[in-house]
Order: sequence, then structure tokens, then C-alpha cells
Amino acid sequence: MNSRLKSGSVTIPMAQSLPEDDTAATPMLGAGGRTVSEAIVTRLVATFDGACLLGVGLATMHWHSATVDWRLQGLVVLLGTVLGLNFLHLAGAHRFALFDRLDGALLRALLGWLSTLGALVLAAAFIDPITAADGPWMATWFAGGVVLLSAGRIVLRQQMRRWTREGRLGERVAVVGAGPIAQHLLRNLAGSQANANLRVVGVYDDEAARLPRRCMGHEILGTVDDLIEDVRARASIR
Repeated sequence: MNSRLKSGSVTIPMAQSLPEDDTAATPMLGAGGRTVSEAIVTRLVATFDGACLLGVGLATMHWHSATVDWRLQGLVVLLGTVLGLNFLHLAGAHRFALFDRLDGALLRALLGWLSTLGALVLAAAFIDPITAADGPWMATWFAGGVVLLSAGRIVLRQQMRRWTREGRLGERVAVVGAGPIAQHLLRNLAGSQANANLRVVGVYDDEAARLPRRCMGHEILGTVDDLIEDVRARASIR
């Protein structure tokens, strides 16, 4: 590419080749292992929350089976689980950016679950089946939900820290070109908080053999053809 660079970045599939006139910053897999998918982690957390709320509700039904009709309890548990997932989402409890901040994660999870309890109590005042199922067992369900949601956030925070240490969080980019524009881009990537989630894995330039081994502190790993081969090689082991 003869040290040419276009501004901006583009995401391409791992096995897709990179055209010679494509963008300078290309997300790719780093040496620390697979990059963690925010979407998958968020869905898993939401699934875990739903399983916790439903599981605690069913357990509470078993413990209090003698006091309330199990069918009415089951209706409330199912409704509460659906409402709980929606309120947790609205409260921001499933935002990936907050998973490594324990105070914020706990606060939003508690807010979402508390809103669910409030909605059920309000519904109990107007809907006969829920009114008939109202009782101390709901307090037990709420307390159990708080415990499991909080424990999940604590474990998740530890996992997020582990992924951070392993360098698996954030978007990996390779910079194509080692000329003045590429150097300016690297300075911006290093100095801007907005790019904190971007990790430069290396620099590629078609004149790599005639250039210094490093550009702005980042190793020049080879030519654009080498970049294509590296992307394909890392895609093949995913």
C-alpha cells in the first residue's frame, strides 16, 4: 500500500481478504485468545437472570405450597419473570459497559427487580388471580432474587476483570500503512479516551522490509498480504 492510509475503520469477517485500497484500521483477533462478544455475554446474562428469577420463584412455590394455590402462584411467578427481565433491561442491568462496575451493576439489577415487585403489588390490587396469590411468599421470592442477581453480578465482575487481564475485551485493530497519516492515527488511538476499547495489534505496510521495525511504538508485522494471511489464520482456529 506504500504507506497510504484512509481515515476511519471497517470491520470485515475474519476469513475475508482485505482489498489493497481498504481502510487502515481493521478489527482482528489478538494473541490473547478469542475476543469476547458483547452481544453473546449480554444475552447469557439476561438468560441467567431469567433462570434465577424463575428458579427462585418455583422454589418459593414449593416452600409455601400449603398457603396458596400453586396454579395462582405459577401465574404470578411466570408473569413476574417476564416483567423482571423487561424491567432489568429498562434499568440498564444488561448493559455490557456496566458489568465491570460492581456498584452500578448491583444498583441497576436491584432497581429492575424492585420495579418488578412494585408492578406485581400494583397488579395485585386490581387483578383477582394475582390478589389471591399475594402473600409472604412473594417477599421470599423477592429476597431470593436479590441474592442471586447480586451473586451473579459479583461473579460477572470477576470474569470481566479476568478477560481484561487476558486482553480479550475491546476491539482489535491492525493499522495498514506506516506513513504520516498512520502515525497521526496511532497517536489519536493512544491518546483518546473514546478509543479506550481499541487495541492495536500491529502495523502492516507493503514497504515493511525498508521500514524500521516499529511505528509509534507498534511493531510492523509485514505487508498487506501478511495481514490477509494473519486474518485467515486466526479465523481458521476460532
